[in-house]
Amino acid sequence: MSQRLATIISYTHYQDNALQPFNLPEPDIDALVTTLIDPDIGNFDKVDTFVDRPAGEVLNYLAGLFKYRKPYDLICVYYAGLGIIDRDGQVYLATIDSDPISLAESAIPAAELNGWMDKSFSRQQILIFDSYFFRNNFADDQAKMVEGLDPVEAFRGKGYWRLVISSSAKALPLQKENLVLANSTSPSFTDLIIRGLETGEADVDKDGLIGLRELDTYLKQEMQRRRMSQKPYLYSFLEKEDFVLAKAVTVARDTRPIKWDVLSGAITLPIAILIIGGKADIILSIEATVIFLLFYAVLYRYGD
Repeated sequence: MSQRLATIISYTHYQDNALQPFNLPEPDIDALVTTLIDPDIGNFDKVDTFVDRPAGEVLNYLAGLFKYRKPYDLICVYYAGLGIIDRDGQVYLATIDSDPISLAESAIPAAELNGWMDKSFSRQQILIFDSYFFRNNFADDQAKMVEGLDPVEAFRGKGYWRLVISSSAKALPLQKENLVLANSTSPSFTDLIIRGLETGEADVDKDGLIGLRELDTYLKQEMQRRRMSQKPYLYSFLEKEDFVLAKAVTVARDTRPIKWDVLSGAITLPIAILIIGGKADIILSIEATVIFLLFYAVLYRYGD
């Protein structure tokens, strides 16, 4: 039997002095978990959370997450925090104990995450980033080498069976004005995801299911409408590949049976009155119709 598994990794502050200025808006993790685990929306079998946890703990968990999976298991990894690019162009996801000088030992390397995902038998892999990606401070000539780097594509690995959606795909230099930009985003990318799933607004084609491509379309529209600084980005190796993230919320229809006997009485009685009494009893027939319809409304509203 296939499983739907989600992992939420979130950071709003960091211990290192160089990263402490990044006091990022805190995403509503509880609401996200509730939405994903809801059988009528995300319908995930399990949602694990890591909030402000050290790199070693998260890496050990991720290493095991993708092992021993079946082809139709869906695995979704959500990360909220800082993405950092080092002087060699390697991309890392920062954790609470990350050291910008030794990211390979203190952060989540994209290369390592790719390796685990590439080796997994799961053919439905989703990465969601609510992140700003920054170039670590290094010399100008080296900065030019990675200036055009798309940090999100660093997580594509071999590409098959994987969709990556990110709040932004642009690598920004680590400078004061960009710190202000990152710290002031409201509402957050995560808030919009929760809203789109909870309300069903992300079901763009109205088929009752919300795929990653529909979610991407919804987020682009909402972020543009709200004039948010970020521009969402979707990566997929295959052009039409898509995975269902959630079911769209629909208004429950009233399934109570129609009381045809009462309705037929409301129709046949006034006709019978007119046939027997003629035009003189037209008022009586109207009154009888009204009484029967009121009786029907009461039975339909309060009857079993």
